[in-house]
Amino acid sequence: MRRKIVLSLLVLFACSTTGAALAVHYIGSTTAEVTRLAELHRIEEMRKRLIITIQAAQSDLYTARGHLAQRVDVITENMENLQAAAARCSTCHHAPEIAVRIERIQGLIGDYQTALSYYITASANRERIGSLEADAATLGNALLETTEQMAHQASTRVEEITAASMRRFDQARVILTVTILVTFLAAAAIAVRLIRSITRPIDALVKATRAIAAGELGFSIEVGERNEFGELAAHFNAMSARLRDGYSALQVEIEERKHAEARLLHDAFHDALTGLPNRALLLDRLQHVLETGRRHPDQRFAVLFLDLDRFKVINDTLGHIVGDHLLVAVGQRIEACLRPGDTVARLGGDEFGVILEEIAEPADALLVCDRILGALARSLPVDGHELFVTTSIGVALRREEHERPEQVLRDADIAMYQAKQRGKACAVVFDAAMHGDVVDRLELEADLRKAVERCDEFVLHYQPIFALRGRQLVGVEGLLRWRHPRRGLLDAASFVPLAEEGGTIVALGEWAIRTACAQLQAWRESAPRLARVTMSVNVSGRQFRRADVVETLQRIVRQEAIDPRLLAVEITESVIMDDVAASAAKLAQLRDLGIQIHVDDFGTGYSSLSYLHRFPITAVKIDRSFVTGLPTHVESEEVSLGFDVIAEGVESERHAERLEALRCRLGQGFYLSRPLTAEALEAWASTQARSVA
Repeated sequence: MRRKIVLSLLVLFACSTTGAALAVHYIGSTTAEVTRLAELHRIEEMRKRLIITIQAAQSDLYTARGHLAQRVDVITENMENLQAAAARCSTCHHAPEIAVRIERIQGLIGDYQTALSYYITASANRERIGSLEADAATLGNALLETTEQMAHQASTRVEEITAASMRRFDQARVILTVTILVTFLAAAAIAVRLIRSITRPIDALVKATRAIAAGELGFSIEVGERNEFGELAAHFNAMSARLRDGYSALQVEIEERKHAEARLLHDAFHDALTGLPNRALLLDRLQHVLETGRRHPDQRFAVLFLDLDRFKVINDTLGHIVGDHLLVAVGQRIEACLRPGDTVARLGGDEFGVILEEIAEPADALLVCDRILGALARSLPVDGHELFVTTSIGVALRREEHERPEQVLRDADIAMYQAKQRGKACAVVFDAAMHGDVVDRLELEADLRKAVERCDEFVLHYQPIFALRGRQLVGVEGLLRWRHPRRGLLDAASFVPLAEEGGTIVALGEWAIRTACAQLQAWRESAPRLARVTMSVNVSGRQFRRADVVETLQRIVRQEAIDPRLLAVEITESVIMDDVAASAAKLAQLRDLGIQIHVDDFGTGYSSLSYLHRFPITAVKIDRSFVTGLPTHVESEEVSLGFDVIAEGVESERHAERLEALRCRLGQGFYLSRPLTAEALEAWASTQARSVA
């Protein structure tokens, strides 16, 4: 495009320059002709003055003689001027002709001057004067005739030069006019071409940009010329194509982001495992239900809090995958028991929540609970296993005190724990007293943490273990007690579960074991009758699962300087079965140290003697629930188990007799002896006639 513009301007410049040069040339030559014409006019004027002077001389010649001499001087002066003008015009193209004529006139003037001179000087001789006068008059007439001819020829020449000059002026005007017209036409053509070359691509670009602005991505321009605009069009087409491709990719990305946002939103309010709403969505819907209830006070609703019973056993024995699939199946069973408008959500772990909207009576919530309990009582086929699960359900009905959804869910959770305490697999409706129990539990837990930090409020009581035949003391079990500043003396059942949940059981259990070992060593020194009794101490599940449990017991035994064979650790059957391989390894290390192993609460868990033979145990403690349920008449058969059996909960003579009939060698319970302080046990032992075994 730049080349086109430059070439167009050069064409215009060439046209205007050529015309101007021709016009200048013609005007210059015309100016020279005009200059010559001016010189001819000046010569003509001189000739006229010469003729006038000659005519005056001729008149004087015929009339009077007084001024004739002066006329001759004027004629001489005019002739000299005429010669000077002719000399200045000697370079003209007509110089030869003028020179010839002037020479003739000079000759005639010379003869005329001579004749006049003779005439003037010959005044004394009249005849001669008349002859001289006639000669002078003849020469004067000849001079006038010659000068007239020369004037006529000069006038003709002036006319010719004038006509030629006018023609040149006309030619210059024509040249200028043609130059102007050609320049104008060339400029118009160039302008049209440039306008077409510039505006057409610009219009195409404007049209393309408007099309793209209107949403026609990928709009292209036809590339007709290989110049800057063609290059611009090619770049524009490439940019438009990239814009179309980029927009398409952006649309795909936007769609993917929308799907991702929808998935994130769904995941944010739904459980990833079961696909059910999660706690956040349940609380959101519960907030909506509360707001609706404030506008419509007559509407009732209920919230159910469900927790599966003994789910951990299934999860640990069959694996987490089976446990996850069981949770999915349970969620489906619960959902099938509800109306379309109700909400079931997984709150986390093995906990589920249900919102029952617009129920007619509180009893309707219990009917739904019964339906759920009945549905879960049926077997659940999961990964080739026929599983049976139960659930404990807490029910929270609408109350005026409920301002936030968390409060409703809290009340349902409290009621669920009450269902757990009442034997599980049941539903309990929340009441205000339950909240007081929870507050009391929280206060007790706070006091427990402070007490564990100091360990100055705890004591051990010792319950004797007797040989049922002969009632001989063979050992004691150290039982933890808490001297609470306000509540008085609390047994282990009142605070040990809280310690288990809060994690303080590790420090508290270690204190109990160390105190029991120290007491055993003290009896060895101060109470010889108790020097050989076995000291049984309870090890919690959290303690036993620690990797350093063996090292801790070994350190305590070494520091307290006791015989490890007199120390027996009691571990519940369910704790041992949590991780069979790890449990067997730890128990073997304890037996290598000489420490006895007692399986506590046997009969409440797996209750399999075949499992027990896999562990290096020294005694099994039968749970009190089995002792209480012993039949009146029993038949026994001698069975070699390889370890002792200790019966807990011997509450009467009848229990002792039945156990003795069953060949149970050891027992403990309130009938034999209540838990005693160390001092009381020492006093009792000192009264016995026989030494303690």
